Amino acid sequence: MKKLIASALLIMSASNVVATEEKEPYPAAELKKVVQKFDVAQFGQQVAVMALSYVKDIREVDGQKVVDVVVVDKLCHVTVIEHDNGLQAEQVACDAGNYFDNRSK
Repeated sequence: MKKLIASALLIMSASNVVATEEKEPYPAAELKKVVQKFDVAQFGQQVAVMALSYVKDIREVDGQKVVDVVVVDKLCHVTVIEHDNGLQAEQVACDAGNYFDNRSK
């Protein structure tokens, strides 16, 4: 979807058209800036996720997929179920205490 929006913006920029929403004109250049800001914000969110969490393990328990994720200093277990529209977290449970202090046990 993001590529579709970016492609549409590039086409509008090339043809100098103006997008409108209810009688208020929005030049294509402004729309392009909004998309760029969204891309930067989305990248920032990905960096934060990568810096603050990681996947420790993926396993199966009682026929259900479970993803073990370390989030900051907690070990969390996400039970994943499959839906028609993709994977969804059914249950999230985090262990008590600091994962890094307790992992040698």
